[in-house]
Amino acid sequence: MLRRYREANANRVLARELHNTFRETGAIFIHVPKAAGSSISLELFGHQVGHFTVMDWFARDPLLTERLFKFAFVREPLDRLHSAWRFLRAGGMNAGDAETGARLAATFDDFVAQLVADATLQRWIHFLPQHHFLCAPDTRLLVDFVGRFEKMEADFARVAARLGKDVQLSVRNPSPAAPLAASDRTRKLVRDLYEADYQMFGY
Repeated sequence: MLRRYREANANRVLARELHNTFRETGAIFIHVPKAAGSSISLELFGHQVGHFTVMDWFARDPLLTERLFKFAFVREPLDRLHSAWRFLRAGGMNAGDAETGARLAATFDDFVAQLVADATLQRWIHFLPQHHFLCAPDTRLLVDFVGRFEKMEADFARVAARLGKDVQLSVRNPSPAAPLAASDRTRKLVRDLYEADYQMFGY
């Protein structure tokens, strides 16, 4: 309970700081977990921006949010899920991540079966569908630019130019290196679970 209160309070403080940062920069970055957002945040804004959704910003300041350039980066859903599983299994970035990671199955195939069967686990922030962060409740896309993890160099350069920043992207917060080994059944389960992301982002 105390940890949740501290996390909620930290998010409120961060949101106030980001409101000023985004207004000064002229852009709002929606950080989808495990899509290189940590690196993007640090290079463009100098600090992390958290995992607020675009609807969070519309609720906080609808006029400013409507006016500012809103962007995000997405990643092929199977690859992203595999990265999130490895990240959490390795301990993540905080006690909540480590706690969740300790519950996850030791193999990716077993983990996906676990995830599909556990609606509560599906709501953990790293496992939420990517469109959850970028869309209105009726699934209308509310950001102006969606870059791809797979075209990171070119798409990041487009965003940096739009913001008038001459910066190079460096990798931050990487997951431990490991090949993506998944059965055909696992691939189908992931495609079914994240069908909306596959359709919306053309994967």
